[in-house]
Amino acid sequence: MSGERQEVLTAEEAARYLRVGERTLRRMLREGRLPGRKVGREWRIAREALDRYLKERPEGGETP
Repeated sequence: MSGERQEVLTAEEAARYLRVGERTLRRMLREGRLPGRKVGREWRIAREALDRYLKERPEGGETP
């Protein structure tokens, strides 16, 4: 373990980062299309996971 902390985003921040609506982002999280964790009633998403999602998504593939 390197001791580095992962940057963790709220659903609102992650939606802005991906440039999608917050409703769309929450639906993608619920459906398991995006990785995230619920902390209480709120979603938390690692920025690293969003970057990985963007890199692995095929060009011209499914839209969020």
